[in-house]
Amino acid sequence: MKDPRLNKLRKAIREKLTKSELLNFRMPSDRIELLYEIAERKRVNISTLLRDWINEKIELETTGNKLPTTEEQNVQHLSELVEDLSQRLRVLEETVQYEPATKRKGRKKPPGT
Repeated sequence: MKDPRLNKLRKAIREKLTKSELLNFRMPSDRIELLYEIAERKRVNISTLLRDWINEKIELETTGNKLPTTEEQNVQHLSELVEDLSQRLRVLEETVQYEPATKRKGRKKPPGT
C-alpha cells in the first residue's frame, strides 16, 4: 500500500512543475563563463545554480530577512538549516522502506565487504 504522504508530495511536485515558466535574459559572456565555472565547482547544473540563487534573493527581499552578519547570527542560521534538513530527512525515512543489503535478490555484495 502506498503511503498517502508520498502521494500528496508527488501531487504537490507535479503541480509546482506545471506552474513554472521560462525566463530569458542577456548577460555578458565573461559572466556566463564564471557561472559555468561556479556550477561545475559545485557540481550542479547551471540552471539549478541560478534558480537557487534567485529564490534565495527573492526570499531575502520579500521577507525582510537579512543574511547573517555576526558569528552568533551565522550559528543561529546554520542551526535552523540543520533543523530543517533533519525534518526533511525524517519525512524521507518515513516514506522509504529499506531492505537489508544481504536479502536483496540478484545483487552481490561489493568486493571487499
